This record gives sequence, C-alpha cells and structure tokens, in this order.
Amino acid sequence: MTAFYGIDDMTGALLINSWFGTVSQSRYAIRIKIKQAHPALVRSDELV
Repeated sequence: MTAFYGIDDMTGALLINSWFGTVSQSRYAIRIKIKQAHPALVRSDELV
C-alpha cells in the first residue's frame, strides 16, 4: 500500500475498497482505472 501514498483521497478510498473487497471483478475494474491514470503506480504494485 505504501506505493500509493500521495494519491488524492478519492483514489485512495477506491484503492482501499479494492484491497479489502471480495469481488475480484471490482478490483480488476478499479485497477484498470488506476492503470489509465497512474501507470507507474500499477507497475510498482505488480512487483509486490
């Protein structure tokens, strides 16, 4: 999660929902939105 510090609160809330959510489709959809807006952050996340 530390890789995502500094993103605006709304995106941070979406990330928390995706991290602790149980629906993998929702997680995937949010990840696509993040990838469009913050490709470098998604790359750093995929290394974890």
